[in-house]
Amino acid sequence: MAAINMVKTIKKVYPNSIIMVKIGNFYYVYDKDSFIFSYLFDYKIKDSEGYPSCAFPLTSFDKITSILKKTKLNYVALNKAKDFEELEKHTENSGEIYDQIYKDAEKVITRSMRIQNIYDILMSEIESEAINDILMKVEQLIKSQSENCVIRSYVKI
Repeated sequence: MAAINMVKTIKKVYPNSIIMVKIGNFYYVYDKDSFIFSYLFDYKIKDSEGYPSCAFPLTSFDKITSILKKTKLNYVALNKAKDFEELEKHTENSGEIYDQIYKDAEKVITRSMRIQNIYDILMSEIESEAINDILMKVEQLIKSQSENCVIRSYVKI
């Protein structure tokens, strides 16, 4: 069974828990959990089987679970190689923390991904003659908005 399908099944039992799946030398988290991981641990979100996912090495497991406990997030760790055998779980807290952290994470990570996409597009056009016009328009837009938002002092407009 694909890991994401098992995660969906386990999520029905533990809807407000982080589901971590050990695959080889890494643990993987999927879907909403990947947004939380990216938000809390600054892990990059990648596409896996059509779903967002994050991975971290086995050596980080104790550190990750310690932080999850301090943050009052529940988690379940499974081993894919052993038919998704449960390795460890911490399910003492209410789901309210999960929902709030996900809400915050989804907002921040979605914006971050949008900014990264814009950056990637701009970088792909860096040698184009039109890039200066594009940059001037972006800079004008940022400058017009700077009165309504905080822009770091190192951004030169």
